[in-house]
Amino acid sequence: LFYTRVAPSKTFDVLKEDFDYYLIVIVLAALLISSYVTKKLASQKAQKQAWK
Repeated sequence: LFYTRVAPSKTFDVLKEDFDYYLIVIVLAALLISSYVTKKLASQKAQKQAWK
């Protein structure tokens, strides 16, 4: 059995120093909020359909 660690010669997976972390946080928060709102709306629609 042969085992060796292989690493790339360049740092392609390292974030730049000026990476916009705040934008990522805002986008993730927007996705979470929209997911929650969509879940609530779907629940309300299902409840309305059940009462018809």
